[in-house]
Amino acid sequence: MGEDDCGARELKRALTDHNGGSVLKGALTDYDDIICEILARLPVKSLMRFRCVCKSWRALIAGSYFVKKHFLYQERGISHNTSRLLFSIDPPQSIDYEALKDLEEDGDGQFANRELDFPVRIPDYSTARKRIVGSCNGLVCVEIEGTGIVLWNPCTRDFKVLPNPPTKFHSFDLYGFGYDSTTDDFKVIKGRHKVSLIRVFTLKNGSWMTLCNHNAAMCIGQGSLVNGALHWFVPGQPSKILCFDLAEETFEEIGPLPDRGYLSRTLILIHRNCLCLYRTLLGLPDVLIWMMKEYGVNESWTQVIQLSLETCPEAYLRLLCILENGEILIHSGGSVLLLNDQKTLKKVFEADLRYGAAIYKETLVSPVTGSIADI
Repeated sequence: MGEDDCGARELKRALTDHNGGSVLKGALTDYDDIICEILARLPVKSLMRFRCVCKSWRALIAGSYFVKKHFLYQERGISHNTSRLLFSIDPPQSIDYEALKDLEEDGDGQFANRELDFPVRIPDYSTARKRIVGSCNGLVCVEIEGTGIVLWNPCTRDFKVLPNPPTKFHSFDLYGFGYDSTTDDFKVIKGRHKVSLIRVFTLKNGSWMTLCNHNAAMCIGQGSLVNGALHWFVPGQPSKILCFDLAEETFEEIGPLPDRGYLSRTLILIHRNCLCLYRTLLGLPDVLIWMMKEYGVNESWTQVIQLSLETCPEAYLRLLCILENGEILIHSGGSVLLLNDQKTLKKVFEADLRYGAAIYKETLVSPVTGSIADI
């Protein structure tokens, strides 16, 4: 059963009295509080359809009070909360990755795939270089050559094109996107590996500022967001994690990191709102995933998953996400694959991840205002 069907049935039950009639026979305003409470529990996809019921519903769903209420209910587990994996932006496509746990045959993953409409019209979009900078609270941050940085809500299709940062660099290879709960503001981070300067954009101010910190020079790639900070793995002896606190706008260090044998590759990922490390062992086909169960406490690092990659078609692969049942979604050899602890590898579908990937929540948060502070 689809999300729309579930949402529609729930709404119909809630708006039907004990005699089977509609509770909306009177003036709509008499039931504003009831309607708001019901709608706030529905998935975003259903709400997008229900905007067409009447003008008052459209105004309610678009209002800042309702947006914040709906987001708060999602965070507290009161309402339906769906996360999707954005795995392509040319064309934009996403997948309900938790639905893949029921995958039986190779290629069956197409049923959970959804093509999205990217609302920014760009003449040379197909040839322009693109990069997914990050995602947070339902907003996806995308960088497009010749256009700049775009904040986009894939569910509502709302977007905002950000001004380009002042820069002396020809390109950026350090980047991230996140939310500062202390100021109720979204921030974009850009920098250059081996350069101590970083640019920080704040959505509320609509402007960039420059920070100087020697730790920035050690970071490269996309920062992983958790606990109000962006995280980068820094190899070395010993290796460590550097995190950029979005509220304080300072770098901090996490270490020492868990070790076991000779490591060949380490990546950071986020699972269940916890900081995790994906690590492979030199000369062995095993993948180890460690989780920091209590943020900032080094003693809380725990190995939670160990899987074998001996059935993978290529040595190089990219870890996309971990499902709740412990299976992992990876990209290798031009395909998205599902791997479980029985060493079974299932092909979900073919995909080109040259532009990156990101997990995003389905929310109503606006990329224009960005406000989601508690109501």
